[in-house]
Amino acid sequence: MVGCLIYILLKDFFYVFLIVGSVLLIPGLLACIIERSVLTLDEYYPTFLKSLGENLSSTLNMKSALEYSTHVQLDPLDRLARNTLKWILLGIIYERSLLLMGIESTSNLIFTFNRILSDIFRSGSPPLKACKPLFNVVIRFLEFRKRRLSAAKGVEMTVIILQLITIFLLVTISGLMKFFMNILQPLPYFPFNTVPLNLIQLGNALLVFLISTLNSLAIVEVKGSFKWVFLFYNSILLLISGVTWIVGNLLIGNVFSMFQLEAPI
Repeated sequence: MVGCLIYILLKDFFYVFLIVGSVLLIPGLLACIIERSVLTLDEYYPTFLKSLGENLSSTLNMKSALEYSTHVQLDPLDRLARNTLKWILLGIIYERSLLLMGIESTSNLIFTFNRILSDIFRSGSPPLKACKPLFNVVIRFLEFRKRRLSAAKGVEMTVIILQLITIFLLVTISGLMKFFMNILQPLPYFPFNTVPLNLIQLGNALLVFLISTLNSLAIVEVKGSFKWVFLFYNSILLLISGVTWIVGNLLIGNVFSMFQLEAPI
């Protein structure tokens, strides 16, 4: 609906791609910032686990162990550790405090392992022996995530290149049809000049939106990203499509103008 209104006002589809892409870029960047902050918290979580287990093995007191853990270099996780300590000082049980820490972090990794951690402590298991395997599992998980993100970069570049090629092919086909309509004379049994170019352009534009959406969803699925990050990739692909549409039309128009033939009288 918004795209149709923009097209009616501006009379060209590359404006639609550029404007819609620019609008989607703002929430997409916000989603990327949120995802980056969560990933940063996950990177420091193994340090928190190791420090908490070592401190609990010597003090056997969650409040004191958390207080000692806040002196470790946890960077963004330090605020969550201090908040957890405040909740315990306010009288909230440590199981609930660890769950609140996981919820506040908005990280599924921290939330899940904090639940496991609270269950282990409630069962009376030795803290150091309990935290060590959890630490190893988190480290392995983060290593697998890095490998996945590294492989996803290749997929991301492939999708962008295929997007460029697809848009250029669509522009080339439209330019060819317009070129042949200008040089060929309409015949009674085959009227060339009745080909609905506007309808073809509309179909190409809808195809661009569809391809951009599917490609952005594919990138997010491969990377395992936060679902709303697809807005960022969708906006990038639409902006690339708009620029490619403009450049492709200029190139195709210049090439075909060199071979323009005048129709016989």
